[in-house]
Amino acid sequence: MSRHRILSSILSMSAAACLVTALVTVAVPSASADEIPDWHELMNKCGNGTARCEFHATGPPKPTFASTEKKSPDIPHCAGDENFKSYRTEERHTVRTVRTVGGSVMAGVSSEIPGIAEFETVVEAEFGHGWHESHTYADSATVNPEEGHIGWLELRAPVYEYEGIYELHFEDKQYGHYIWYIPSTTTVPRPASTKDSQGWKIRDRKMTDAEKKAHCADKDIGE
Repeated sequence: MSRHRILSSILSMSAAACLVTALVTVAVPSASADEIPDWHELMNKCGNGTARCEFHATGPPKPTFASTEKKSPDIPHCAGDENFKSYRTEERHTVRTVRTVGGSVMAGVSSEIPGIAEFETVVEAEFGHGWHESHTYADSATVNPEEGHIGWLELRAPVYEYEGIYELHFEDKQYGHYIWYIPSTTTVPRPASTKDSQGWKIRDRKMTDAEKKAHCADKDIGE
């Protein structure tokens, strides 16, 4: 099978199928464990040790959120508490670009992540998206649970998730092959214009008996 046909079949599949195809068709050697590829080692040669290094997007970017982070203490609202005050916070949080290749994270400053220039070129050309190494959001939110409830504030930073394949050509064999296709997922900051899209989540639930005892022992408890 020619390299062009292999690449075409890879790019026509989903990201999950790409991973299997890339590994089975052109990637995994059948010899010893010493020949199992080190994804970071291969990617570190992108543009600096490769005859060719290209990024191929396997679909449009997916708007999603980074991991959830609790941004407030628990705020109990006991029934009959005339001194209850809602909780208000002003937050600044920074989201950075993260790259995952072959199932492992490539951390560090995004501009120093191998292949980022090739990724940027495709993202701007195919999707019209610019990207930034990091983005800092600033906003405020108020937690005001109803009586007998406990509330708290969570934040999920908005990001775009891009999936694709890196095509690497080497002049010398690397782990038994001249050409490697490496699956990649990259999350980058996603600018947002509304509080909801920035990921603020005000949580509120009824207090448990243990929480009522802990927080409202000297007050009437809302049921």
